[in-house]
Amino acid sequence: MPYVLVTAAGVTLKGAYIAVDQIVELSDKSASALIAEGKAIEATPTGVSADVLDDKVPGEGNTPGNQEDDTAAEIERQKKALADQYNLDGGGTKPGLKDAALAAGVDFPYDVTKGDLIDLIVAQGKAVDLVK
Repeated sequence: MPYVLVTAAGVTLKGAYIAVDQIVELSDKSASALIAEGKAIEATPTGVSADVLDDKVPGEGNTPGNQEDDTAAEIERQKKALADQYNLDGGGTKPGLKDAALAAGVDFPYDVTKGDLIDLIVAQGKAVDLVK
């Protein structure tokens, strides 16, 4: 199982928040998702190798304002990708967002709108699983 250095607040492991700058061992899927979301970078049990350091490492020139801008931009990118990729109930050439969300374990009301469902998918951290 790979190690990652957490670079953003709000990351949880087994129901507890992980501190920024903490190195943790995760499953391949979890590590890949956090890295793809920009919330972690590859690491070793003892630190981060020089070849994975970039401007997203806290304390290396990235201000909290820039991290928030990056996060907001990523959320908007995920929302647009979901809106472009899915129809609410399927049909036509696009798959159904409700079916995909159910399969990913997203909780939502039966009468949800497409926009609200996309917001719920992102809020529950499942966008990475659904965006192709």
